[in-house]
Amino acid sequence: MADVCSGDPGTGPCGLYRRRHPSALEAHDLERLLKTVKTGFPLVNDCEITVEGRIHSFSPEKIDACLAGGANCFFIGVRTFHTDLRRSMRRIADRDRIIEFLEKLKAGGRAVVVIDLIYGFPGQTMEMWRRDIGDFLSLDLAVIGIFAALTKTSSLMVALIGGGMTPLYPVRFGREDALMAGLTLAVLTAALILQLVLRGNSGGMI
Repeated sequence: MADVCSGDPGTGPCGLYRRRHPSALEAHDLERLLKTVKTGFPLVNDCEITVEGRIHSFSPEKIDACLAGGANCFFIGVRTFHTDLRRSMRRIADRDRIIEFLEKLKAGGRAVVVIDLIYGFPGQTMEMWRRDIGDFLSLDLAVIGIFAALTKTSSLMVALIGGGMTPLYPVRFGREDALMAGLTLAVLTAALILQLVLRGNSGGMI
């Protein structure tokens, strides 16, 4: 359940707690768990403590409990903002709900907010992906993880495909995927350059 490196408390390397979507826990359990990790393991003083969660089970009370327990980063698996595409994968929150949640999570400034996006889903078009990237940029979040969609015979995605909820597609990295990857690199690079220029013009360090 946990991988902890050796080291002296407060100075040694950080530990890693692994549990899928701990936001499913009750608020008091989240706070107790995080405090146990923070006090019981040899973590560095500025250790990043990240809680991964799903929007539909992450209430304000649970977020406050995570922060009280010492969390300083939240990772939200968005996958895609596109409502219809999310519905095909039985994702509950729609685009508006995701954006509202992330804006509120970020507004307090109490923790870093990280999301992921995935390209190559069945039925996903370049325009859908372009809008996903645009939504991320408009939220002005700190970090994003971007991945290509791959299926395994044991995955939920395959089960949904087999049930007729999404069209069958092969594991591939074709022209459309390459274009999505290229778009992502170009847009995010341009956004980074703009951010650095603006920071330089305001007298900040690059």
